[in-house]
Amino acid sequence: MLSRSYYTALLEQIKTVSDKPVKYVVIGDVHQDKSGNTGPFVAAGAQVIAHENEKKGLETYTNAAGTPAAPNVTYKTDYSIRMDNKEVAHVYHFGAASTGGDSITYFPDVKVVVMGDVFQQGMNCDYPQGGSMIEWPKTLEAVLKLDFDTVIPNRGDPAKRADLEAALKRVTTIVSTATDLVKKGTPKEQLIAQINAKDASLNAGAFLLKNAARLDAFYAEISQAAK
Repeated sequence: MLSRSYYTALLEQIKTVSDKPVKYVVIGDVHQDKSGNTGPFVAAGAQVIAHENEKKGLETYTNAAGTPAAPNVTYKTDYSIRMDNKEVAHVYHFGAASTGGDSITYFPDVKVVVMGDVFQQGMNCDYPQGGSMIEWPKTLEAVLKLDFDTVIPNRGDPAKRADLEAALKRVTTIVSTATDLVKKGTPKEQLIAQINAKDASLNAGAFLLKNAARLDAFYAEISQAAK
């Protein structure tokens, strides 16, 4: 898990808003920066909520800081968080995107949606953890059906609906361009360069972190869709 100091620092930030104990925690995905404090929150008595694929992903996920603890609450498609007989947040899994277990948290009263790695600075697809470039646009489309004004990314400043729409266009264009290129016989080693040649702003390689194994998985996924 993350160093205890991270957990303590997070609690200090929370106390600037409320001195009440933390009852619910939502894990955005298996990655350490979202799941690393699972253990301390579980030990403190909180309900730590994650998608069932996040829990399964912990079986293979490794990190220099150690493997995070498992959540004590999992869900399949969505989960309602209620306090005083009123829904205060709704957690959704709309499908694969950055990982196969991404959780989107929606706060209807304030029209805020928290995206995790599905939308952030430096969006990337973790194929080993079930990520999917092809499914990603469907996930973003589902989020855009919610009634929200403000988007909270995993990294970066708060954003607006238009920013999420721009991200959807970018991912959709990468996938459609890649599919067309594969149908034309573009070899794997040239695929990213050819996508960026169509539109340099797509920066397609960033989604794969210039990682050979992720390129292999991306090419395989696109090739299957191109049949």
